[in-house]
Amino acid sequence: MKDTPIVFIIVIGSLLIALSFVVYYRNGGIPLPNISIEIPKQEVATGTPTASTPTKTETQKPIYPSKNKEKQYTPGTITPQVPTTYTIIYTDAGFVPQTLQIKAGQSIRFRNESSSSMWVSSVYQGNVPIYSALNQGRSVGKGGTYDFTFTDRLTVLFFNLNYKTHTGVISVE
Repeated sequence: MKDTPIVFIIVIGSLLIALSFVVYYRNGGIPLPNISIEIPKQEVATGTPTASTPTKTETQKPIYPSKNKEKQYTPGTITPQVPTTYTIIYTDAGFVPQTLQIKAGQSIRFRNESSSSMWVSSVYQGNVPIYSALNQGRSVGKGGTYDFTFTDRLTVLFFNLNYKTHTGVISVE
């Protein structure tokens, strides 16, 4: 009879320890409340930027203490370095890249690296350019450039007026 309280305490203690392990492993090994973290929409940039290479915006997920003693990190935000000017190169084969997606307020520099002349223009409907603001106004030879800043959200088809089969598309969000 003297051992009954000790046995009772050992049984209750064992049950509490077993219950703790069930709760611990049921929650993925970390007994923390559910926490959701929103990751901002990724920036998409294509083409050849003349400034720095674009990076995406993301928020790091916090890493909580783990069973193994690995290095711990705290949550933080990565700030993107999105270029404001992209370069489209005109070659003997046409425009590179042929398709580019940018944001309103960003610029494009068209650079002629071909052996012929370049005259950037938006596609025409009849005798009228669809987006006349893009029209270069004059032809440039090898090494010549034409800079244009897009302020409107649109998709514009463009081509070289001197070689109408050399075309491209710019989407402005």
